[in-house]
Amino acid sequence: MGKILFPPQKCLVCGILLAEGYSQDELTRSIEEAFGPIDDMSPYRIFDGYSLYYEKEMGRNIQRFFITFQKLFDAQLLADYKLMSNNLENQLFGSPDKITRAVNIDPGYIDLAKLIVASTKDASYRVYLKEGIYAQPMLQFIKGRFVPFEWTYPDYKNDIFIRFFESAREKYKKICRERQT
Repeated sequence: MGKILFPPQKCLVCGILLAEGYSQDELTRSIEEAFGPIDDMSPYRIFDGYSLYYEKEMGRNIQRFFITFQKLFDAQLLADYKLMSNNLENQLFGSPDKITRAVNIDPGYIDLAKLIVASTKDASYRVYLKEGIYAQPMLQFIKGRFVPFEWTYPDYKNDIFIRFFESAREKYKKICRERQT
């Protein structure tokens, strides 16, 4: 029988899609209330061209960016964080422009080997966690770089975002080393 070992805490990351006309400041305040202080934020990119999946709900010119947080968290809580993000999305729904969704928040984590994202949708490459939430491997760290899988969403393959994830991994690696000493 193998000995049960608990993994180290992970670097919490949230992928954000924000509808045009909504305040990033208000959103980040709400996210910090839910998940804690923000450590870093990626550059923004317009989501158009990656997918039309969110256009009906969120309109055009959707902003895509990622946030990492100062405190690490236990990966076993990923499903709870996704449920919290869904509740936060519901609080921020609606607009005078009849957009039915102002924001999409997908929590996940970065560790030394991978980037995992929580989802409410099942697929052959997703693992069920609990309460309708699945975990999806999005990137793997190979030969000094994050590399996508064949199913990785195109926006997660963007070089600007890859560099952001790699920078977050380096910070995480430093924290892990400091905790070992």
